[in-house]
Amino acid sequence: MKHKKNSDLRYSMITGLNTVIPPEFIRDKRVVIIGNYGDGNLGDEAMLLILLRYLHKLNVNSVYIPTKNPSFISVTYKHKYPSIFPIYFLDVIRILLSFLCADTIIIGGGSIYSQESGIGTVFSSILGFLARTLFKKRLIFAGIGYSKSTKRFVKEISKLPLSVADIISVRDYQSLNNILSLGVKPDRVMITKDITLFPFLLPASPQYGREILIHEGVPVNYEVTLVGISVRYTDSKVANEKVVRVLPEVIKWIVDNANAYIIFLPFGPAYVSRVSDSEFAMRIISQLPERYKQRCKVISYYPPSIMLSIIKHLDVIIGMRYHALVFAYKVGVPYVGISYDEKCTNFLVDTGKKVIQAEDLSFDELINELKKIKIFQR
Repeated sequence: MKHKKNSDLRYSMITGLNTVIPPEFIRDKRVVIIGNYGDGNLGDEAMLLILLRYLHKLNVNSVYIPTKNPSFISVTYKHKYPSIFPIYFLDVIRILLSFLCADTIIIGGGSIYSQESGIGTVFSSILGFLARTLFKKRLIFAGIGYSKSTKRFVKEISKLPLSVADIISVRDYQSLNNILSLGVKPDRVMITKDITLFPFLLPASPQYGREILIHEGVPVNYEVTLVGISVRYTDSKVANEKVVRVLPEVIKWIVDNANAYIIFLPFGPAYVSRVSDSEFAMRIISQLPERYKQRCKVISYYPPSIMLSIIKHLDVIIGMRYHALVFAYKVGVPYVGISYDEKCTNFLVDTGKKVIQAEDLSFDELINELKKIKIFQR
């Protein structure tokens, strides 16, 4: 397959999930989904929701989901999708049985192979390989990211399932190149887009998003510029310190120059990372003088469709979180990205945006990008 690079993922040659996961591959209506699901990370949960909606449309009667948090999966999805069966990720026997019972294994979406990939990824990769080769199960990689920073051992293991998979779709060009560098044949891989860009996830009604903002105490009127900020605590001390030092100065400039109100958007709750998005946002706000603090709000964590509706009401997004950038792109809101990870860099490059590295963050560079947006040109 010949891959022609396009600077805008909106015009990807892959237009529907039926290409990434063909209906004919769902033979006996039993599926295993492998991903970082159940942790509450908003991007991951959005991908799972899309997959569940698509499989529900195909009348799949059993969906097995290995997860660290089965109760979260059950509470969040079971009432609408009673065919799902979350399995605790350390329950090896039940996971093995699910692989044997299923006719199709779906790995993805999200950053399946990255620097953070560990024993769970290795175990799933081996099981996927064995299920495909020994038991002739269908094996699909759906909209995955593959980072060049993936540990060497994990890279070697990943060659097993990637070499025998029925379909491999990746979300960006760098992931494509990283997989091809493993020796995987080009005709086995297709470039697509992040799963959350597929139409199985749409914003809640505009009125609902507006009511949420009003309930949160956000001034929703045409005289106030609404600026969303998504931050993420990283493993880099330098990046964290830069963000806490620079963003308060940027916020002051935004408030002074655009009569703005700042809304921090949590994409990762406390039980996902050591420092939640909300806690990290409060650290940034604490550096502001009182009059600027009054122009900032850290809103609550909301499900994907509601967060999309909220973002539609904003004038611009400054995003560290990968899916904050993807969500802004999805609903057509201007965005400026601060990259802490390869996936953010890849998305910004693929959508023609400037890459600002978190470890090199500066006031001038971020302001210069904001000045390119119409709302700051008045």
